[in-house]
Amino acid sequence: MERLTQTDRAIIVAINYHLTRGERIGIAQVAEECCVAKSTVVKATKKLGYLGFSDAVRKLHEQPASELDENLLATDIVDGDLLEESERIARMLWKHRNSKNIIGSSEHGTGHVLASYLARKLAMFDIFAPMTYDYATAVGADKQTGLAFFFTHSGPRDSAGRSASVTMDEVLSNLVTKSGFHVVLVTDMPDTPARDKAEVIIPIHPSANDGIDLYVARTIMFFEFVLSDYANIASIHDARHRETRP
Repeated sequence: MERLTQTDRAIIVAINYHLTRGERIGIAQVAEECCVAKSTVVKATKKLGYLGFSDAVRKLHEQPASELDENLLATDIVDGDLLEESERIARMLWKHRNSKNIIGSSEHGTGHVLASYLARKLAMFDIFAPMTYDYATAVGADKQTGLAFFFTHSGPRDSAGRSASVTMDEVLSNLVTKSGFHVVLVTDMPDTPARDKAEVIIPIHPSANDGIDLYVARTIMFFEFVLSDYANIASIHDARHRETRP
């Protein structure tokens, strides 16, 4: 079997995540969630010996959950109570749904992938949260400031020598704090100095020492739980609103 890249594993994790929840999953959705082309999804499934995406979904769907390869499932998503942490962020998003939120990004790499994923997902819920590494974005807000998401991660280097590490831009983080944003740090680094700048910390479980970097997969899965909770909050709010209408 060909060696799986970090992107390959994120794709397989996404597929398994939806299947274990009994959800239908299409190649376009997987590609969007993992910020890759549909052809990349196909290549990842072929590396595992499947004929393609449809073959992988069919066979994984037929496979008992207990027999799914645990190495491809991002377990222990956070250090702490997953449901409690996801509901907390969902409620914060609901509170600031009409505010200006931002997502700290790097120009490329892991930080860019996660920021792009989260910005597009939040846009689907009509939450304004652009990804940015531009300092000007953090100042001169034309609406009330809300949440500022940042990612930090101590990642390994790939075969080409590229690092998957993510650091928090100190200047940008200082600017968002002065502008009144509430900093939410998503990190798997217990000792990162960035923790001192955050109001809320989401402790992503560190990757196991087996050469597999699951930070991206765990972070994506965490925010899928968050958005599911957010949808439930919105649904309850809409139901109550309808009940109170004359």
